[in-house]
Amino acid sequence: MEEKMLREILALQANDLNAGEEDPQTYLAMVSGQQDELESLMTVAARVKQALLPVEPSSAFVRSLRRSLLAMTGRKRSGASLLAKRGLLIGAAALGSALSVAGIIAYVVYARANAGARTPVHG
Repeated sequence: MEEKMLREILALQANDLNAGEEDPQTYLAMVSGQQDELESLMTVAARVKQALLPVEPSSAFVRSLRRSLLAMTGRKRSGASLLAKRGLLIGAAALGSALSVAGIIAYVVYARANAGARTPVHG
């Protein structure tokens, strides 16, 4: 039997076992020649399913986990908030620098334009 086909049949059987249904004959009819191998694997899967008991975390663990996750979320938000504030501060500083340079250029242009007008007339 092809390994891929075997995996698919066992996956289907696992879904049925989890749903509380069990009909191995349906799956055994899908193959020919290696039904003994498939039947033994399906038997093992059914026994494993019976041996495994559902487990649920205690309510104390759930509360503790919830608190921890919420605390981590709060820390991540405050970290993101600090990065946003830092970016805003850097942007404001860059804008201030650009305005200062523009002001200096405007002053130089203004001063040169008025320098020619203020030149004393000798006469």
